[in-house]
Amino acid sequence: MNRLHKAYLLIRAIPKTVLFNFRYLPFKQAIKFPVVVSHRVALQRMGGNIRFDAPVRTNMVRIGFHENRLFDQKKRTSGLE
Repeated sequence: MNRLHKAYLLIRAIPKTVLFNFRYLPFKQAIKFPVVVSHRVALQRMGGNIRFDAPVRTNMVRIGFHENRLFDQKKRTSGLE
């Protein structure tokens, strides 16, 4: 995958990434965007919480990208419940 395609996927991920981070994290952590969520992920029943035991930095966790085990290769989608 070339750099241009990766950049395109990250741009498409912005809306769900913003929603996810500000829903689950305190403001000081959310503005660093530690979790990047692919545009292919279906966000359903958003409950629960997340806690990081390490210093928070950008792009710590990637959800819905090929290197993630939650990614369904057949449907090319991911889902979190």
